Order: sequence, then structure tokens, then C-alpha cells
Amino acid sequence: MKLVFLLTVLVNGNVQRSQPIYFEDLRKCTHYARMLTHQGKRYHPIGQRNVKAYCSPKWVTKATKVF
Repeated sequence: MKLVFLLTVLVNGNVQRSQPIYFEDLRKCTHYARMLTHQGKRYHPIGQRNVKAYCSPKWVTKATKVF
């Protein structure tokens, strides 16, 4: 087993269920989470943005594909 970070994306408050995206490095994961969360920030006032993302630690098997 190895510890990785799962990128979770929410659209309008609903978790998007697709193939999980795992990262070995928390910095890489949070980079993508920030980019998704802040996309279009210039055009949508705070509170009206409908995409949010975050990273959470998960244990996976060594055979799991990780970025």
C-alpha cells in the first residue's frame, strides 16, 4: 500500500464521479485543485462559482496509477 492524494471535484455542490485521479505529491494535487476552483474567477463574483476541488489522502495498492 502507498499513501497518495485524491483530487475530488464538485460541480454545483455535487461530487463528480469519474475515474479517480491520484497524485503522489500533495503540491501537484493542490495545484490542480486551485486551478479548477479559481477558473473563471474574473468573470464570476464570489459565491457564484460552481466548481470547487480539493485533495484528500488515500491508501491505494502499489498497482494503482498515480500522477
